[in-house]
Order: sequence, then C-alpha cells, then structure tokens
Amino acid sequence: MSSVTPERLRVLASELRVASRPCRPKVVLVRALVTALTAGVDTADKAEKVRASRRVRDAVLAAVEQMRDATYHRGT
Repeated sequence: MSSVTPERLRVLASELRVASRPCRPKVVLVRALVTALTAGVDTADKAEKVRASRRVRDAVLAAVEQMRDATYHRGT
C-alpha cells in the first residue's frame, strides 16, 4: 500500500497516542493504526475486509521497519 508511509504513520500515531493511550504516551498499537487506516473501507464482504486489513497491517509493519525512531514489539 503506497499510501502507508513513515510520514503518514508519524502523524497518525501522534494523533492516536494522545487519544488512546494517555498512560503510555509512546505506545501506539498496530491494531489502532490499522483501524484508523481502514475506517473508510466500504465492503459488504467480510472476507475482503479481513484481507484488506491484513494488507494494511503488512504495509504498516513495512513502514515501521523504515522508521529509525519506531519499533514493533510483537504481542503475546
């Protein structure tokens, strides 16, 4: 997904940090990023929505790899 860039993630993460994780201001959940990025996806097909979410998640993780000031910590 070419629209998921490190710059876009920085802006979005900054907005989400303030709104969703006041107790841990430097943490942004990948799930929150994917939800925000797929908010406008309009599909009646649940399987397609899941595939789209996975593509966005993969794009987010690829963009995070390019960011020196960000790390991905896999949950348990």
